[in-house]
Amino acid sequence: MLTQKTNTSEIIFSPDSSSARPGAWFLGRFLYWDKTLRKSVIALERTQERIEKLLGFLTWVIIFAGWLCFGLWIFYNLEILSANPLSVLLFWNKSNPLILIF
Repeated sequence: MLTQKTNTSEIIFSPDSSSARPGAWFLGRFLYWDKTLRKSVIALERTQERIEKLLGFLTWVIIFAGWLCFGLWIFYNLEILSANPLSVLLFWNKSNPLILIF
């Protein structure tokens, strides 16, 4: 038990008394981690975060491109669709790259 009065905004690194896991006391709470802190681990985590952000962005680009192709297909076939609205259900009769991308 610490008898010394400490500032509550200080970070104190020590193992937790109950689990012996490494961590730090900050603002009266014990923050712990299971990882060893090395440059390679930090670099891998940053790379993983960047890749996840890039994949998330590419996912939204693909979604936007698909809906854009669907909208263009409807725009190009507007006359046919207004004459016979049920022809939307027969889109597979004629191959179209816009429908393929959608």
